[in-house]
Amino acid sequence: MNATHTLSPNEPEVIEFFNAAMQVVGFEGNDSALFGQQAWDSLLPPAFQFSDNRQEATRVAQQVLTGEKTTFETPEADFVESGSALPVAGDMSIICDGNGNPVALVQDTSVERRPGRAGETLVIEHYDCIYPQPGQDI
Repeated sequence: MNATHTLSPNEPEVIEFFNAAMQVVGFEGNDSALFGQQAWDSLLPPAFQFSDNRQEATRVAQQVLTGEKTTFETPEADFVESGSALPVAGDMSIICDGNGNPVALVQDTSVERRPGRAGETLVIEHYDCIYPQPGQDI
């Protein structure tokens, strides 16, 4: 998930959201056996909105929450141009609404590459919303 939009996530809320999500999904705090002596906040997955348009970003974030949207498609060139690594299964991202508020923690279940338009290659990420689960308060 390699989003480059001008809207910005609300960082303090993203940190609070991620901390709550990790407690619910079974991982709490800094586990030095896994990550060494790193600050917990440095382990945050990327947080982003799907659009520069607030209403569109909020609409798509809601589709993630309801399970209507379960894939991301990104031109591979976007990863190359930004110097970002290609995603792999297990990667997590925090999806924010149009106001920058975090609403979902998603985890890639599989990643594939497919031909797109005009000879471009698309990176397709299939993911599950792991927090919140349906009916779960955040």
